[in-house]
Amino acid sequence: YTDHLVFNSVSEAEEYLNSDEAEEVYFGRRLSIVTEGIYLSYIVQPGSNGNEYSVVPIDTDTQMVWSDIDEDVEYTEASSSEDIASALNVESGQVNLEITDDLTVSADTLFKVKSGVDAIVKIDEGKTIETSARLFDVEDGATLTLSGTGTIKTSMTKTNGIISADGTNSKVIIDGITIDAYTEKGSANNYAYGIYAANGATVDMYAGVIKTGLGSCISTNNTTGGGTINIRGGELYCDGSYAIYNAAQGNVNISGGK
Repeated sequence: YTDHLVFNSVSEAEEYLNSDEAEEVYFGRRLSIVTEGIYLSYIVQPGSNGNEYSVVPIDTDTQMVWSDIDEDVEYTEASSSEDIASALNVESGQVNLEITDDLTVSADTLFKVKSGVDAIVKIDEGKTIETSARLFDVEDGATLTLSGTGTIKTSMTKTNGIISADGTNSKVIIDGITIDAYTEKGSANNYAYGIYAANGATVDMYAGVIKTGLGSCISTNNTTGGGTINIRGGELYCDGSYAIYNAAQGNVNISGGK
């Protein structure tokens, strides 16, 4: 599984993509180009002038953050479960959290993103949040963006999602991290899945990786209503089931990714 790619210019990105050193390159893959401290999202497209690959900027209306949207964003560092819970314990507004240490979250800890809250949780490179239960609940009217190059890893022992969004105005955005619910076939926790969208919730994936066993990477369920799943980049890996399980009357739009 590859890391999110970051370059300092378009020419640098295209030189790498068309070189023998490039790995896991495909049309629709997203990457970031840093311009004056701002991380801008680009997408891999067919090349020209003898090159197989080129990069073009994502349309401004869908421009997404991979890491810091600009150098003026202020993050609150979180190095414990208590730090995360405290920062999210607000009734409305913007919450920007940066996970700077490895964390092990107890099974009875569930972080709620309340209606009216727009939360960005950025997990630093090489850092992992480990849990044995659901980690985030996103209420109707709330948005959770997971960014950075770190990992959320679960050892859940039943069918459940690491992240759940519930309601037509709830949204989960994946833009760079790895969600790891993968175990070998036959393992007790093989049915854990990545993200659950209920009752009209939206899941937007722009970059990153979701890995699962027999549970789906992203799922709806006909007992709780459909949702909208937009895959614009990133990688979904499911060993033995459906990468996207759309059991309800929902919408699935795929314009990139793998």
